[in-house]
Amino acid sequence: MKQAYTKASTLASQKVANYTALEEKVIRAQAEKSKADQKYFGAMKHNDMRAQELRTLRAQNSKSSEAVTHVKEAEAASRAYSATLEKQIAELNSIKSSLSKQLQTAQQALAEKSIQYEGLKTQVEELKKLLTSKESSASVIQSAHRKAEVEIETLHASLEKTQKQLEEWKSRSLGNNGAEFEALRAIAICTVCRTNFKDTAIVTCGHVFCKGCVEERRTSRSRKCPNCNKSFGQNDTLKVTL
Repeated sequence: MKQAYTKASTLASQKVANYTALEEKVIRAQAEKSKADQKYFGAMKHNDMRAQELRTLRAQNSKSSEAVTHVKEAEAASRAYSATLEKQIAELNSIKSSLSKQLQTAQQALAEKSIQYEGLKTQVEELKKLLTSKESSASVIQSAHRKAEVEIETLHASLEKTQKQLEEWKSRSLGNNGAEFEALRAIAICTVCRTNFKDTAIVTCGHVFCKGCVEERRTSRSRKCPNCNKSFGQNDTLKVTL
């Protein structure tokens, strides 16, 4: 767009220079016409002065007539040249008007491109802000993930410890204490799935279940205690170590 504008400006400057040269030619032609007029009137005056001599000097009069004819032809040629110059001036004015319109169009296009650039710049800034927010969210998620991994490792360790304790209780209860072992096992096992050990308490009612059963009710939005059917919130749970 800048090259087109520069090219158009150069062409306009050349046309203006040509127009100035044509104006100078017109001025010179007008000066020549004035001189020709002066010659013509001088010839007419000379013809009047020589009117008395016309009868005796027919040959000289014939030559004077030829000179007058040449002057008239020069005048006609000058007028034709002036008409040609005026036509060229009109064409230059038309070209100048066209170039002005092209310049206005180029300026308008440049303004539109500037607006588009500002819009794209704003979008880039918004995308940068969104990227920063996403990076911050990803950092928080990674931190939560690491925390969850640590919590899982802790739960595994607690589970292994509990299992070892149960094995110890079981080995101690192989004799006459089998009923006591079963009673303790019934207390430690989740009353919902009958598989996992209790490790998560519902704060609103105090009942204890395994983490899997509590999480299942939390994700399915059926947040009610399996024992008392009392509702609990997203954060109304507490880890318990038996």
